[in-house]
Amino acid sequence: MAVSFPPGRDLHGFVDVADFSYLQLHGSEPSSYCRDLKNELPHIKIIKAFRVGEETRKEEFASYEECVDGFLLDTYVKGGRGGTGKIFDWSLIAGFNLNRPLILAGGLTPENIIHAISNVEPYGVDINSGVEIRPGEKDHARLKEVMEKIFNWRGRISDSKSSSCDDKSTGITVG
Repeated sequence: MAVSFPPGRDLHGFVDVADFSYLQLHGSEPSSYCRDLKNELPHIKIIKAFRVGEETRKEEFASYEECVDGFLLDTYVKGGRGGTGKIFDWSLIAGFNLNRPLILAGGLTPENIIHAISNVEPYGVDINSGVEIRPGEKDHARLKEVMEKIFNWRGRISDSKSSSCDDKSTGITVG
């Protein structure tokens, strides 16, 4: 469920009533806000979203690493806030070595999902507009195709590795 809260609005009551386990923050929240939120709601996992573009630098993530549970990386489009259906150049984040799980978003489709997860090796993927017939309406055949490709890819990877603790688990979220 996606919920948008205006800045300064108290979301504690809403989080408790809705019984959320995770919050994805897609605004311009400073790390101090994330830290306070984590302290006030320790039972909630916090995912901080960043829009990735040519100007994105690893240093932007540093102050968040101790106060969030993961990063969602989406495509930067001037004037947009996500859901653009565009992919970003994944080489921009190569070598970031973030200390939190990474969720990849931005224009993921049945046609590019294997290339995306093979290159980025995210903890999870956020699939939305790439499996829609029109905004807000999912194409169940395309969604099934993405899921099958991921599970088949994971099976090939698992078969080629000895069982070990470093086998990544790809989580999937559908917007």
